[in-house]
Amino acid sequence: MFDQEKPEDVDNSEIEKFEIEDDKIIKGSDQYYKSRFDINEREKSIKFVAIIKKYIEGLEFYCQYYYRGLPSWTWYYPFHYTPLLSDVY
Repeated sequence: MFDQEKPEDVDNSEIEKFEIEDDKIIKGSDQYYKSRFDINEREKSIKFVAIIKKYIEGLEFYCQYYYRGLPSWTWYYPFHYTPLLSDVY
């Protein structure tokens, strides 16, 4: 019914192209965190964990705000930038 490529039909250059793109994405996200948050190794950084935690708290705050009303006048997101969505899981 559908034309499907068999794995042996895939050109190795296509695979290498995707590997290069993955490397660019990883380097880009590292550069994002370095320039925005001054984090070199985000996986080992306590600050990285705090950024993610505060961002998730912010999502909870906004949901409460729109569905129940203002939960707090004192809460704020302490960073100027958000984490990448791929890192929030």
